[in-house]
Amino acid sequence: MIGALCSTSDPKAEKAKPSEDDSPISARHWAISTGYRHQHSFRHFVGTTEQTQRAAQHTQVVNYINLFDVSLTYKINPRWSLTASLPIMNGTRTYDHQLFDVFLHIPNAPDQVSHANGIGDLAVSAQFWLHRPPVENGHNIAFSFGAVMPTGSSDVRDTVETVNGPQRVYVDQSIQLGAGGWGISLGTQAYQRLRKAVLYASGTYLLTPQEQNGTPNASLAG
Repeated sequence: MIGALCSTSDPKAEKAKPSEDDSPISARHWAISTGYRHQHSFRHFVGTTEQTQRAAQHTQVVNYINLFDVSLTYKINPRWSLTASLPIMNGTRTYDHQLFDVFLHIPNAPDQVSHANGIGDLAVSAQFWLHRPPVENGHNIAFSFGAVMPTGSSDVRDTVETVNGPQRVYVDQSIQLGAGGWGISLGTQAYQRLRKAVLYASGTYLLTPQEQNGTPNASLAG
């Protein structure tokens, strides 16, 4: 993952006064951060057993996902901050023509390639540190809570090539832009300073009240 941070804090002004915090964002200031992640997936599993024959047969399904994340944070005081985060995704899913030949017995079928591009689900959260920074003992823990809003489309469709010509289909859920429902996010992060190193841990849990999100099932076009 690659990321960058831009803050409205003035470094010269911050040096001129005693530090209340050791973070890159001072209180009552905004910060914009960006991140980028790339995913390439092609391995198939049944339970914990990898289906290595799929790659040998060239029948594996391949996903490429490029995810850009833009976050805007406002630091209320040294302990509390508010963050809004919006992902922007480009996803591609490819069904190799060998899959149609081996499993569906459809010879001379073209590769079926589907795409999904756009914004994902907007997340808004609040975070607070248990101890007011800076802490002299060199460790602290933060908790966050917020909501995930269904701003990303969960029923993206694309046109794929088939033996019968172009067909309009729903893309697979793995590259859909949104989850199709509201969510409640809970998170935590903690650190412990050592002599010349810092141990850091973080975790996030997403709860979705609805049992089904209404995202259509994707299927291979014949």
